[in-house]
Amino acid sequence: MSPRNANLYAQIGKALANLGDVDSAQTMLATGLALSPSNVSVMLQLGSIYFDKKRYADALRLFRAAAKAQPWNSDVLYKAGLCEEKLDNLADATDLFKAAAMADTANALAFGHLGSVYYQRRLYDSSVSAYKAAAALDPENSGVYINLGISYSLIDSISQAIGSLRQAITVMDPPAIGQVYERIGALQFRRNRYAEAKESYRKALLFEPAKASSLFYEGFCCDQLGQYNQARRLYKSFLNVVKGSDDKERIQFVETRLKILGRR
Repeated sequence: MSPRNANLYAQIGKALANLGDVDSAQTMLATGLALSPSNVSVMLQLGSIYFDKKRYADALRLFRAAAKAQPWNSDVLYKAGLCEEKLDNLADATDLFKAAAMADTANALAFGHLGSVYYQRRLYDSSVSAYKAAAALDPENSGVYINLGISYSLIDSISQAIGSLRQAITVMDPPAIGQVYERIGALQFRRNRYAEAKESYRKALLFEPAKASSLFYEGFCCDQLGQYNQARRLYKSFLNVVKGSDDKERIQFVETRLKILGRR
């Protein structure tokens, strides 16, 4: 067949993909690519179909070929990096996400995934740098701030971690805010900053009033601060929430503390 026929297969494949007939689109695109192996747009369309089908090795082969043809194309490099990440080839994924970020310094997704692979490789300082770049490019993305906060906490930069998590709260949907306040409380609790942790857990409970862990730790903070009436109330609420659960260690602790506090 002539190259014109190859283009026709490619056009039909793209049309079928737009109509949602993915299997037929795959056949048409694969045929078009066989007839015209250097067609980058077909590589990308077919590669995306393979990726959505979780055929990451097949998708990678096509995205790698496209990246070789267009080494300046940040999106292509990013997609190849996604495949390497899915295949758990983290060093190769790192190289591709870095290349994608260098090719387009406004590619927030590339920086975000670069932060992720650094995190998975336990290179937390590098993870912080990548997530900071992603946050600067996409300041409304609460997930990036949360990941940045976690990375900061792992290099013992607790103040920066809390700052990032608080920034996440300003841009996230209310249903998830309680979890972030609880995470902030946990960081403060680790440093024995009980008054600050108590306040964070209190805010977490405003969004999730029956969250057992927040009830327990706010109660524990009150206990440590000598605020025994509040501690008793929170401990009792905790026991009501966990009734019938297998959280035996904390239940036993709370029951013991309530007996002691009852004598105060």
